[in-house]
Amino acid sequence: MASVGSPPQASSLATHRHGIPTARAPWRRRLYLAIVIDLASCRVVGWAVTDHLETDLVDAALSDALARRPPTDGLVFHSDHGCQYSSAQHARLAKRHGVDRLWRERWRVRD
Repeated sequence: MASVGSPPQASSLATHRHGIPTARAPWRRRLYLAIVIDLASCRVVGWAVTDHLETDLVDAALSDALARRPPTDGLVFHSDHGCQYSSAQHARLAKRHGVDRLWRERWRVRD
């Protein structure tokens, strides 16, 4: 279930994660990196790199995180409002793994 609001505090490992896509252009070729961070430990638990900024990128990062560190019940995946995170494809992946999605409020500058 997707909702909008402030992220809850992570009190234990594998309960809250955050997705961050970013772009870098090494060697004159643009690459996109998506990482998933466990908010309790502040460690990267999943990541993916591609040459496109499509839903497959963030899905690969989330899938990597789920494979490396299986989620506990009630896992919350916190992300921005990017179209990759709000897509039906990403919603299906989250639902299949029992992951609740949470987005930051739209007016925040840091999104």
